[in-house]
Amino acid sequence: MKSTNDVWAAAALNTSVMAVSAWSAPMTASTAASARLASTANVTDVAFAKAAAEFLRTQDARRPSAKALHGSQPQ
Repeated sequence: MKSTNDVWAAAALNTSVMAVSAWSAPMTASTAASARLASTANVTDVAFAKAAAEFLRTQDARRPSAKALHGSQPQ
């Protein structure tokens, strides 16, 4: 049988997971992943996750379009 502390800990964990999921719904996948990591990680891991998410975001913004790479395609 579970102790009262185990029941409260499980309830708190479920609540925090639901809160992170609801909070991260409108975000991009990489930002949501870093938010989930932040809920369970230490400060160094959180800083790394934020830096990785920012790097991925800026890389997407810098990626050239297919038209810029190949020019206009003949019809």
